[in-house]
Amino acid sequence: MLSAWILASGSPEDHVLPHKYFQLLPFNFNPFGWDSIPILNIHFGQKTSDFTNHLLMTLVAAGLCWLIFPWLARQYAGQRGTPQAPRGAQNLLEALLEFVRKGVAEPVLGPKTDAFMPYLWTTFFFILFCNLLGMIPLDAIFGLITAGTITHLGGTATGNLAVTAGLALCAFFTIHISGTREVYRNLVAGTYGHHGHEEHHDEAADGAGHGAEPHGHGHGAHGAAHAHAHAGMDATQAAVWALPNYLWNFAPHVFASHAPREVPASGLRLVMVPCYVALLGALLYYGFAIGLESIIGNAAGAVGLVVGIAFGLVAGFLAKGLGPGDLADTVMWAILLLLELLGAVIKPFALMIRLFANMVAGHIVLASILALAPLITGLAAFLMGLPAVLGCVALSCLELFVAFLQAYIFTFLSTLFIGMSVSPEH
Repeated sequence: MLSAWILASGSPEDHVLPHKYFQLLPFNFNPFGWDSIPILNIHFGQKTSDFTNHLLMTLVAAGLCWLIFPWLARQYAGQRGTPQAPRGAQNLLEALLEFVRKGVAEPVLGPKTDAFMPYLWTTFFFILFCNLLGMIPLDAIFGLITAGTITHLGGTATGNLAVTAGLALCAFFTIHISGTREVYRNLVAGTYGHHGHEEHHDEAADGAGHGAEPHGHGHGAHGAAHAHAHAGMDATQAAVWALPNYLWNFAPHVFASHAPREVPASGLRLVMVPCYVALLGALLYYGFAIGLESIIGNAAGAVGLVVGIAFGLVAGFLAKGLGPGDLADTVMWAILLLLELLGAVIKPFALMIRLFANMVAGHIVLASILALAPLITGLAAFLMGLPAVLGCVALSCLELFVAFLQAYIFTFLSTLFIGMSVSPEH
């Protein structure tokens, strides 16, 4: 009975919350001295840098990756003559490696697959090891062995928002740095704007197609990049234009003119710029103030005004006039670009929350069911305890499946986002 009380002691949340072993730094960590994070209005305060059970399991998972895959590589490197068929654990690992490559990455990334396989393999197996380690009841095992002296050992590292946030940040930077680098390479090679399939651009047939209206697209940074498309840019120019062109492709090119239109005169342009700045500034000011005030506080309107002024300056220099169609296109472009920019941040955030929530939920349900067992005595204990145990076994099998599933989903969605970023024209 003592073992049952030890296994079920504490609240269900005790099984998923981080538990401090010791403090890493001898001082509180607050690098900027903020009481709250600016704009987001989230309380920050003084934070300690602690070594917790989740950090321990993160290091264990990383150590397993560091030990297993160099060993697997040496197994292949040591084969002479005819390679031997893999067996046992080597066969399982090879099947998983091949699945991630052939079933996840290659259909999305195509010829670019090899460049991203180290990241995708590392992400998949690190998350998988963290998930599987969380299913081993190290806390209960060592609690029984030491009669409760050693507690809070082990845990699911991916059930900690700090860990999943770190994984999401890795995905965020991989996605957008890869996309920017792809644009840079295409600019240097002179292939930016070429889709890799046959497209007919009537305007591109004449020499004027490489000026202000390349391939029929007169849209600012994109057009300036096309001006050097066939000859290619030098490395410095490409580095300057890479990020603007990458961001520009987030939204449809509503300023592209398929029908011939005259470029507005300088006098009209001087009127257009303040008009578009006022229009988008007011629109986004009220949009942010109404829609985001509950999230970022009183600064919502000011943030919207700054974004609106920036968008208005771009639109004022790129739009072809002040007609109703031009105004409608500009408003739609600003809304779509804003949504896509927010989406660039929200996508990794969704990866973080999805992984965290799925790994925490299963442990809380299991702990809640097991916590009921010691509270029931007599015949009711048998009648209620046996179904509870069988339910926990079934949920544990489901959680084992979820451990693989969540590693797959995180890797698959990261691959999709990377694939979209390295194909900016689509």
